[in-house]
Amino acid sequence: MNPINIQSINDYPDDYTWLSTDDQQKIINYMNGMQELANRYYETYRNNIEEYKDLGTYIKQYNHTITSLTGSKNAYAILGIMVEYDWPKHKGKWFLATKADAIFAENYQEEDENPTINKNILLDYTEIGQ
Repeated sequence: MNPINIQSINDYPDDYTWLSTDDQQKIINYMNGMQELANRYYETYRNNIEEYKDLGTYIKQYNHTITSLTGSKNAYAILGIMVEYDWPKHKGKWFLATKADAIFAENYQEEDENPTINKNILLDYTEIGQ
């Protein structure tokens, strides 16, 4: 699931040489780890919906994790660290996006016959599981 990117291409740095390699990796590991957790919560919910009546805990955990990811992404952006998810060349992963990545993503034409559901819309996570 991708919210619309509201950042200007000029908001993206040319590179992250000002950030240590260790710090870059910590950010990426955190974001991808949280994404994997959110994915597990959602898949557990989806795969067991017919068997269990009360799966609300999984949806609540999913929503909480997605909220944490969104907050982290926004906080990093304030610091000039543009962390993006599921962009061309980075499908299903978070990464530190540069100006070149933003330009490429803006001009990229989806080649997948089954593009990501909800692509190019802002998401309202309160509707999931209702």
